[in-house]
Amino acid sequence: AYDRENLYFAFRCFDREPDKIKTSITARDRMLADDWVAINLDSFNDQQSLYSFYINPMGIQADSRLAARKQDYGFDAVWFSAGTVDEEGFNVEIRIPFKSIRFASSDRVEMGIIFERNITRYSETGTYPALDPARGAVEEAFQTQMHPISYESIEHSRLFELLPAVTHSQRRVLEQNELVKAKDRNDVSLTVKYGISSDLILDGTVNPDFSQVEVRLRGTSFSRSL
Repeated sequence: AYDRENLYFAFRCFDREPDKIKTSITARDRMLADDWVAINLDSFNDQQSLYSFYINPMGIQADSRLAARKQDYGFDAVWFSAGTVDEEGFNVEIRIPFKSIRFASSDRVEMGIIFERNITRYSETGTYPALDPARGAVEEAFQTQMHPISYESIEHSRLFELLPAVTHSQRRVLEQNELVKAKDRNDVSLTVKYGISSDLILDGTVNPDFSQVEVRLRGTSFSRSL
């Protein structure tokens, strides 16, 4: 289901041996060894990239972004989930805000979707719709065999985020076999995210903390900021 601001999904997962369901309460992105369900969403329906949202029976999340045949588990979107285990299996409910994903800027938005369920004790994963292995490797099959879905009159949010950061560093030098405090350093940076449209986002950072480049030449140390 959906409204102007969110996608909603619900899974009812039956299990003949509910006491053997593997689940845990753990850190985000660390539940992939559990039983889980997943939503694989090609938000542009262009077979170029997709989002994957994983949820274990306790509602713990993992997510990733597939693009250029590379799976990025460092991707973290803002979305919501809950799960419960009962005598017949487990239930999962999910809410994904449209502003957490990128999609086409049009009144009618078409996406592609594949649902997954993983049962760990059987080393078994199933999908809907079923995938044809003759149509390519797993990553290619997911991108080329998506089931199309379309949405109308959804909200196209304009993203705007300010993310300040403060970095404190300390240096020690070895003098006569003793560590002596050399110099403390404080850096302030600011990252700005601005959504030009729902499918184009501008990222910029003033004084990023990873931009210090050091070059050593003839025993001399130079440092510059990009």
